[in-house]
Amino acid sequence: MPEKQLWRMNAHYALIQGLFWGGYATIWAFLTVLLLYRGFSNSQIGVVSFLALTLPIVVQPGLAALADRDGRFTSRRLGLALVCLAATAAGVMWAWGANRLLTAVLYVLIGVCLTATQPFFSSMAMEWQMAGADLNFGLGRGIGLQLLRKYPRFVLLLAACALLMACHSSSCTYMIHIVEKAGAGSGAMGAALALAAFLELPAMGLFSRMRQRLSLAWLLRLCAGAFLAKIVVFWLAESMTAIYLASVLQFFEYGIFTPATVYYVVEHIDRGNQVKGQALISVASSGVGSAFGSLCCGLILDRAGVSGMLLFEVACAAAGCVVMLLATGEGKRK
Repeated sequence: MPEKQLWRMNAHYALIQGLFWGGYATIWAFLTVLLLYRGFSNSQIGVVSFLALTLPIVVQPGLAALADRDGRFTSRRLGLALVCLAATAAGVMWAWGANRLLTAVLYVLIGVCLTATQPFFSSMAMEWQMAGADLNFGLGRGIGLQLLRKYPRFVLLLAACALLMACHSSSCTYMIHIVEKAGAGSGAMGAALALAAFLELPAMGLFSRMRQRLSLAWLLRLCAGAFLAKIVVFWLAESMTAIYLASVLQFFEYGIFTPATVYYVVEHIDRGNQVKGQALISVASSGVGSAFGSLCCGLILDRAGVSGMLLFEVACAAAGCVVMLLATGEGKRK
């Protein structure tokens, strides 16, 4: 492929990912702040988040199977349709969001669309790479019951992803309470989230170079350790300085996690099950794990406070590290 055309493809893919995740952060990172402002309790916020993250489990596998089976329903077309639906729901919520029931329904719809979209962007990039285009996925992104039986270590990886994302997603959802524990407010929360999100980009851009020095298994172990370290610092933090230092760990945590899990599917799952594999990763992490963490942490927060919630997240992250070590042991590649 000509260098100019390759550069243009990488630029377009980076723009797609950048706009998508910018919108995702704007809508989702301040979910708790908005819903608290509109009169929701932490438990109710947990229920909204739980529904938004679990309903894609019903939708996503069917869409993934459709993409693998029917060439008319490409990853690009399905991803575009879901993003347009999410944008429409966000517009309606902005215009008529005073009603609490309507706000809850629309947030659930947005969550379903955004969660279901992610694997299609990943699959789109991998399709280009398999066709011979040297697409820099890391920089850009800055179901079969049979499939799980065929790849038992993949099941362990899915469990590790669910446990790690249970702590990561819930800490993002209830970040306002974490910074309030440190004596700050929503402005400091936005700064901490922005710092963490900004550091994902260099991590993803450098992922290819890191792979030249460390195996994919070691990179996954490294990001699992960073998940645990970050949440432990949140648990112990008594000032915003500690919160900001913990946010820096996002470079090694989510910044590595995203491209590493995508490439794990590419290297360990056969080509005919690529979209299903990417969908399962998304369901386990952004779906089951995030929903479980948000629901449990919302309930714990109303009963045991921020420290009790963070202690639960530490336990999830520690369990995720152990399962990740088991999942990334020596195994047969495709």
